[in-house]
Amino acid sequence: MLKREKTIMPNTSSEQVHRQDYHSPLNRMLYDSPLHRLSGKIAFVAIMVVVTLLSSLIWSAWLTPLSNGWIVLLAVAIAFLGSLVGLVWIRYLDRREPESWWYWIGVLVFAMLFTVTPAVVFNSISPFVFTVGFNEEFWKVLPLLLLILFAPTTVNGVRDGIIYGALGGFAFNIVEIADYFLLNSYPEQGIVGLSEPLARLSFWGIGNHVIWSMLVGAGIGLAVQAQNRRTKILAPLGAYLLAAITHGIQDMGGGVILMAVALSMLLSLQGADVDMIDPAAGPELIAANLGLINQIENVLINIIILPIIIIFLLKSGSWERQVIQEGLADERGAVITPEEYEGVKAEKRFRLRHIPGFPRRIGRQIRNAQNGLAFHKTYLKRKSRPIEGDPLIEYYRAEVIRLRSGAKQEL
Repeated sequence: MLKREKTIMPNTSSEQVHRQDYHSPLNRMLYDSPLHRLSGKIAFVAIMVVVTLLSSLIWSAWLTPLSNGWIVLLAVAIAFLGSLVGLVWIRYLDRREPESWWYWIGVLVFAMLFTVTPAVVFNSISPFVFTVGFNEEFWKVLPLLLLILFAPTTVNGVRDGIIYGALGGFAFNIVEIADYFLLNSYPEQGIVGLSEPLARLSFWGIGNHVIWSMLVGAGIGLAVQAQNRRTKILAPLGAYLLAAITHGIQDMGGGVILMAVALSMLLSLQGADVDMIDPAAGPELIAANLGLINQIENVLINIIILPIIIIFLLKSGSWERQVIQEGLADERGAVITPEEYEGVKAEKRFRLRHIPGFPRRIGRQIRNAQNGLAFHKTYLKRKSRPIEGDPLIEYYRAEVIRLRSGAKQEL
């Protein structure tokens, strides 16, 4: 009886996976995952048991009585819609090696279920308000940390760190808005009570929580990308401390002070004489202009962090283009043509290359497979592993050839 040929996965002892199985996005995500080993499964289950137990304490309190579920769902849905533009922008950042929509939604839902609620547990026993930032900034990047541990090829560097850090921040902000609405505004104010929590959306969902988790994610991504051991330690630690301290300053009253400054700036821009305004009217004026004031406060409190994130975004884009160019330089034949490689070298920061001679959809799939090949080469080099013979390398090459032949048959 003939047996199908199998390929042993790297970094596994006895697990064997067919090359054709890499057509499944889940199998590509779990390449080199500790979940292929018993010890990895035990570690993952242990982490999830702890996180689930912590989360269940809070979710059960929020959803008692069960009618609260509709209130939470309504607030989550509205906050999600208010964050949609920001989420689309984060999706755009992932354009050179995009994941499927189901994967993105899965990460966001996971973060919504398991980031805010454990943070609430530890906030309730925190001895100082200042420590809240250190607690929350850790839980917001939990999805990113789990991906690095159990799906290591999904996080290639700074750009991926920013993306998954931001997803954790969006999820945290959305659920926290629902929490504030449930506990502080409803039922006394009804649906009108959502207006104040929704001010936390700031720039289409990109408020403080997202900005801080983007910074921490960038530091973690830089640690993944870097070869220098010092950078691997100092980058995530420095990013985490900067985000957590900024968060703490805001919680300790810095946010209120900056909101007052923002109100003065806003009134001055409107032509009002700030010195003539009754201080007692301050809270009412803030409430009337809460959205704009919150946006100004977000910029002011992050006056150091925002330029750092912009630099990270610019450099990570350049790094991605360099990785693709270097990774595809030695590929030949049907994997990439000379004309296509010229497109790789000419690719701009805000414009992806096109694959000539193919419909847009097929060309996009070919480009994604070529980019996936280049990024996976970088992963193997980081692990000091041979490129030739690697099953995922062979999959990406075969996928490009399959897409080309399929397109020709359609034509």
